[in-house]
Amino acid sequence: MKPLETGPAEIVARNLEHPPSGPVRLVGEGIDHVVYSVGEQLLVRQGKPHRARARDQTMREAVLLTLMRKISPLPVPRLAFVDTVRDSLGYHRLPGVPALEIPAPDREGWAVSLGHALGTLLNALHTTDPDTVSAVVDTDSTPIDAWLDEARRNYRAVCAVVPPGRQDAAEAFLSTAPPAPAPRLVFSHNDLGIEHVLVNPRDGGIVGIIDWTDAAITDPAADFGRLLRDLGPNALDRALASYSGASHDPVLMDRIWFFARCTALEDLAYGLEHHRLTYVSNSLGSLGHLFPITL
Repeated sequence: MKPLETGPAEIVARNLEHPPSGPVRLVGEGIDHVVYSVGEQLLVRQGKPHRARARDQTMREAVLLTLMRKISPLPVPRLAFVDTVRDSLGYHRLPGVPALEIPAPDREGWAVSLGHALGTLLNALHTTDPDTVSAVVDTDSTPIDAWLDEARRNYRAVCAVVPPGRQDAAEAFLSTAPPAPAPRLVFSHNDLGIEHVLVNPRDGGIVGIIDWTDAAITDPAADFGRLLRDLGPNALDRALASYSGASHDPVLMDRIWFFARCTALEDLAYGLEHHRLTYVSNSLGSLGHLFPITL
């Protein structure tokens, strides 16, 4: 990672009159951002030097988070400061841990209740007038053919670790034409995997939804597909029961399953490339319901 020009402690000192005490720790790193904890209650997200339109993007994301605190029925991060000069945002830390880090047996026991809560969230987002957020999010109109092409590339990268019985089902999916594109686009989180769902590790209650960087006007099926991938069909059914948007429309369902399969291969490829074992384990676990063995 190329060093950032200004460290998180200095950014906090420049933006808060009473900065928190405590150590600075690296929490996570993505393609565009690095996240640090400063003390126990503050997170600082810094953009990497290559990030395009950094000042505009930082301000848009800050405005979006403010809107989400009004729209989302689930908690979202509360801003502590915005520093567009240094492409940084400060957040008050939410409690809980990412659901991806919960052992799979415990998570399976919470899947239906998680599905209900996430369906309620998606209903609130998808019924938001796109004009409300169009100034701060982009439209993600990636052609559905492009999704399938990427899934084929990802499969070539991961096929060696896909169990033999699942390979036939995966290859059949990849050789089939994709479903028709969405007839309408909606506002959504656009990356609602369980790595972005914070839960209470004792009971699985959702305590926060994080990382709204990819939020967009997009296909309503995409985030439902991620939910299906990570939590399974029963959770999807419960989510759709909480949703007012043609919940059992077969055309919508076809796209949900399509996105679930594509994103499972995407996460498996990501996990293998970056040695993220939780992603690998979760993706391999999802293959059972996404690519069932046929006798």
